Amino acid sequence: MSEYPQRRGPVKATYIEYKDINLEKIDVHSKNEKKLVLKNKSKKAVVLNAVSASCSCLSFKFKKNIIPPNDSISVMVYFTPETQRGYFSKIIFITLNNGKNYITPYIYGIIDNMNN
Repeated sequence: MSEYPQRRGPVKATYIEYKDINLEKIDVHSKNEKKLVLKNKSKKAVVLNAVSASCSCLSFKFKKNIIPPNDSISVMVYFTPETQRGYFSKIIFITLNNGKNYITPYIYGIIDNMNN
């Protein structure tokens, strides 16, 4: 028996390249959409299983869920601010390869009441 326990659960995927989403300054009443590009830097296809967030202010849409080797796909990210104003940061949780791997891009910016 090993001295170290085997790691259980998903492992962060280091072979997917992405950039966090900076919405900069947005209006509290606005609806925002940005494209999140996921690039597969590995030699095997990657399956995108699920995209979720801890906030109902975020929703997602993607057409393909297989990322071929050295290729990329886009996930559309839709953000509708809640009533808060000021700096915000939310984590997007993306599950890959039937739950074996994940990535956690951020979406962030400043919410302001620009119509006043």
